[in-house]
Amino acid sequence: KLTLVLDAGMIALFTGFKLKDKEVLAKYFANKCAGKEILENAINTDGLNAGRLETKNNELIMFARDGNEILSINLSRVKNCAVPVNNEVEIQCDTDDLRGDEEMCDMIRFFVPPDVSQMESAEALCENVKSQTNAAAGDVIFEFDARVGSFMTPRGKYAMEFYRDHLRLHGTKYDFNVDYTNIHKIYLLPDPTTESQQFLVVCLKEGLQSGRQLYNFLVLKLKEEQQLVESYLKQAELDEIYGTKYIEAEKRYEPNIPERNEDLIYKIVAKVFNVVAGVKIFKTSDYTSSEGFKAVACAVGSGDGLVYPLTKGLMFLHKPAMLIPYKSIHEVWFLRLEDKRSLLQTFDLEVIWIDDRRNKVTTTFKNISKNESTNLREFFRRKKLNLKMKRTDNQDMVDSSIIDEQFGDDSAEESDEDEAFTAEDADAEAAMSSSSDDDDDEDFAGESSGEEDYKPAKKKNKKSRGGGSK
Repeated sequence: KLTLVLDAGMIALFTGFKLKDKEVLAKYFANKCAGKEILENAINTDGLNAGRLETKNNELIMFARDGNEILSINLSRVKNCAVPVNNEVEIQCDTDDLRGDEEMCDMIRFFVPPDVSQMESAEALCENVKSQTNAAAGDVIFEFDARVGSFMTPRGKYAMEFYRDHLRLHGTKYDFNVDYTNIHKIYLLPDPTTESQQFLVVCLKEGLQSGRQLYNFLVLKLKEEQQLVESYLKQAELDEIYGTKYIEAEKRYEPNIPERNEDLIYKIVAKVFNVVAGVKIFKTSDYTSSEGFKAVACAVGSGDGLVYPLTKGLMFLHKPAMLIPYKSIHEVWFLRLEDKRSLLQTFDLEVIWIDDRRNKVTTTFKNISKNESTNLREFFRRKKLNLKMKRTDNQDMVDSSIIDEQFGDDSAEESDEDEAFTAEDADAEAAMSSSSDDDDDEDFAGESSGEEDYKPAKKKNKKSRGGGSK
């Protein structure tokens, strides 16, 4: 292994040399780098699993008692560092750019003995590693305290720091960095169990790793309370980065993101995601339950939750959080719907769908109130899903035509509505790739009719500003 220490403490690593290359490299650097110190590090190969940890030249190195190196970790590849339990430090490395048959350690834990006075504590070692891995994070643009809401996935209280190109979640044990390019879409959904709360669901292209748990969704429950949030940047800097929009009716320009934001906290968080992260935010569809809500209470496995029939798919919150696109659904089965022998006033909804790996998956939403069957069936029919029912008599399985006998056939009345939904879906798809218009803030006003998108502001292509964290 060849290590070059560059300016500003950065390092370059080269591996795969043969033993005979050592003298050739030594002569080359002696001629080209006259006056530079050339050191030789001895590697301990005794199989030791204990030693002394040091951070040097952007590396975390473990040394044996004889001073030889046991292992080293390039801190530029560290994506997370935490103290999951007392006296243990967990380091997770980024393996996303590995190619072909490349291999590397993606997680390692160090036990730090608490009774060794010469050794720093596990917490101090963790902070030392994080301070070097986050040294080039840039300027914080907006920051939200952990008290603005609670994360249901990953569970806990996390403060949110918005940078130019990524979001940092800072928790008591774990920190997460989420690149804006890793965000697929965001949903803002009302919580029917509590009128004063909203769910903000961030769908990730690649999940976040926490120990052995992989999170493909970030689910944040936000309060509907008035707050004032100020940016760390001045208004002129925000306008230079994120631009302004022209208000035709008032004949004036307005910033896409103000320096001072005083509103309901869920609206402020959504707007910052929209403008700073550049991600569209979608709301609920026109589905309404028998009780007037946008979701239906049910259970998946042993976890109770809510299923939201959206314009493009079914979303379940929260454990496990999942999104099933309608285009991937093969069949929808209504189970126990006409079981008159049962005293339970509930039924199950079995969805057979194809996941991203082309595997057939069966997801059952259990214990749905029978009062919701008519609204769900009508909504699914407009989505042209293949509806079926399992019966309790001799005819166990029937297709959607027999469901029409159960509920009544009103397809002629809904033909225009089906066309309207198709056109709306096409508009939503087009909006995903088009630039924004002047109605950016109106998406949060009132109830949406369809899976309405909160359109992002058009960014100016300006050069990024440098600087340390604020």
